[in-house]
Amino acid sequence: MSNAFLDWLFPTVPAKFVSRYPLEESVERLRAATVTRTTAALFRQQAYGTVTVGKVNLRRLIPFVGNQFAPRFEGSFRDGPANVVLIGHFTAPGWTKAYSFAPIAFSAVFGVLFCLAALLQPSLQTVWAVLVLPGFAALGIASTKLNQFFTRNDVAWLSQVINGALGEPVLRPNAPPRLGWLKKSFLDLAGQ
Repeated sequence: MSNAFLDWLFPTVPAKFVSRYPLEESVERLRAATVTRTTAALFRQQAYGTVTVGKVNLRRLIPFVGNQFAPRFEGSFRDGPANVVLIGHFTAPGWTKAYSFAPIAFSAVFGVLFCLAALLQPSLQTVWAVLVLPGFAALGIASTKLNQFFTRNDVAWLSQVINGALGEPVLRPNAPPRLGWLKKSFLDLAGQ
């Protein structure tokens, strides 16, 4: 498999957050904006994970929703000459990548074996196996992309939480969705 395919299947988004505060205060502010227990996010969404100078590992917890494909922020604080910077990337956990890649790898390996078997000893069973295995790989790819679609807003949400903790304005990450368009639609239907 090529790196371009793996980068498409499991995207990694680099990130850099500049802090307005000194190193220790930046760590404390980000730690205060996160929770360290999953039960703390039982009724509202929270940023969850560990925050230290050398390691920051955060993910978004949404009550009663579990998606292991959700991107995590992995990074560390760097104390530069001008300011403190949190550098890292958003990516899915390694074991999730391995779990997602298993049906694709299975299909590739057995597809080659069944192609060889079909060439050496043609039969209806080997031909069917050669035809079914690409569908199995496509199902694995579709499942991975569907789960990533469900977590498409997590990078922006976590970025807002991190920016808010490090001194940039927060754009209401815990706010309920705005339903102005719905109200306008009902007024349009009512003729007002």
